[in-house]
Amino acid sequence: MCRSVTNKRQQPGPAGRRQFSAGRRRPGRREGIITGLLCIAFLAGACGGSASTAPVGAVTASLSSRPSPAIPGGPPRPVRITGPQPGYVATWYGRPEVEPSRGGDSTLQTILAELRQKTLTMAAEGGTLEASCDNDRIIAVPQAANHCSTVYNGLRIDWTVGMGGYDPPGSDWLTYGFSPPSAALLTATNVYEQFWKLATALPGFPLKDPRCDVIPAAVLVKIGATGQKADAGYRCQYLADADNDAGHMRRDLRVLTDDEGQTTVEP
Repeated sequence: MCRSVTNKRQQPGPAGRRQFSAGRRRPGRREGIITGLLCIAFLAGACGGSASTAPVGAVTASLSSRPSPAIPGGPPRPVRITGPQPGYVATWYGRPEVEPSRGGDSTLQTILAELRQKTLTMAAEGGTLEASCDNDRIIAVPQAANHCSTVYNGLRIDWTVGMGGYDPPGSDWLTYGFSPPSAALLTATNVYEQFWKLATALPGFPLKDPRCDVIPAAVLVKIGATGQKADAGYRCQYLADADNDAGHMRRDLRVLTDDEGQTTVEP
């Protein structure tokens, strides 16, 4: 994805682009339903909407201390997911945390705002966040590479902002893009919310006993290769119908991160 930048005052660019002048003068039925639910949810993702809220005092993720009967598929994961996660933010668009700061180099402030938005989108909840670029400046010339970083609750993520060329050639509009971050930012709030949305995506057919591992409040994990997803090493779980004495089996789902650091829960 490309944008366009300048070292000067922001100007309107061609329609649909955010640009700046560069200063030049140029299974069974139920199992089938569950499987279909998972496929639909993974294709649709968990995008859009606004911050979820829960009633005061609501418990939406809790450690289970009661023993469970022996069910095929391994022991139950320790955290039971019982509702939307307080503090979860589905989109940061238009929020003050991601607005460019006033004053100084407008190109730098615009890029820092985008880096804050990318970081907060991975986290899906607020936190202490700082963003900076080397020497507090952006080298806005074709093919330049700018090294920047964000620090979320003490966890540092490195970014490279690469300048492209003038688009169209001979114009004042210089494009830029972001290389994948050095790591993905995973939060317990985001994982538990994504799994809750998946578990309740089909009205009347919720996933039974949704559970997850104990996940740190915030942790850096491996990011997916281009076009792929990486296993973050954590699991969520639900009770699926099965042909056994108990009538159920525990089925694990993986917590994954894609090549932009976004979190999903999938088989």
